[in-house]
Amino acid sequence: MADTDLTVRSMRQVGDWTVAAVAGDIDFTSADTLYTQGHQLLVNGPGCLLLDFSAVTFCDSSGISALIGLMREARLHHGTLALAGAPDRVGRALHQIGLHHFIPVYPDIDAALSAAPGASHSGD
Repeated sequence: MADTDLTVRSMRQVGDWTVAAVAGDIDFTSADTLYTQGHQLLVNGPGCLLLDFSAVTFCDSSGISALIGLMREARLHHGTLALAGAPDRVGRALHQIGLHHFIPVYPDIDAALSAAPGASHSGD
């Protein structure tokens, strides 16, 4: 059963990065949607994935597991996964379990692209 409450939409490519907007609840019914669509963006893009989480309203352990899977996939393709605009509770959860060392969390897309190697951000 496909979850219609979660959307993952590619917004643009900036250098080595695909920037995608994620909106809705990420839980056991939608985590597979996040992983599957994120995986497609990774394998069809330049290898690095920046997920804009500013419109994520909920993320449980299933969502964290999907993020771990995407991080692993990115690394297999010599890329990385990062989050922008994540709600405080998501950022805290990643920090508490030590994942912030592997999945960086930035306040917004511009901050992420400014800090990210290979972004060649020109304010677009």
